[in-house]
Amino acid sequence: MDGPPTFAADAMLGKLARWLRLLGYDCFYERDIDDARLIELCRREGRILLTRDRRVASKSPRALFVPPGNLDAELLTVYRAIGGTPPDEPPTTRCSLCNALLVAVAPSSLAEGAVPERVRTDHGEVWRCPACARVYWRGTHVESMAERLARLRARLAEGGVVAPRG
Repeated sequence: MDGPPTFAADAMLGKLARWLRLLGYDCFYERDIDDARLIELCRREGRILLTRDRRVASKSPRALFVPPGNLDAELLTVYRAIGGTPPDEPPTTRCSLCNALLVAVAPSSLAEGAVPERVRTDHGEVWRCPACARVYWRGTHVESMAERLARLRARLAEGGVVAPRG
């Protein structure tokens, strides 16, 4: 498959799904989806199924078992499997809530109160989700996210790569 990998996460991996979206990956996530429908979606769309359920993983042609752990361990598992390198900071391309591609907007075009006044006056880059209308900007949280990604890159440099089945 050409391009970056696409994913679908099971109900137990919602936080991982949000982070993969923040990192620019197309990651389907629906908390209440039936396992059989999720497996079929992955097969039909060529997605890698991310799951904590070994039984579900064994039924999907492209599955990655994600052992229980914290978010750092989950991200490490995924990046080891895909052989990628995390960016220095999130690229602000996908909505973390609904997975839609974000659209750049002028802060002045947003309704009053949609963002803090300092964002309206001090930030040049603001993005809005065309599907759910959530607004994103590079706030102070990006620094802590960048620190997490730096730790992840360091841990990846220490170990080998494990490929997903299929």
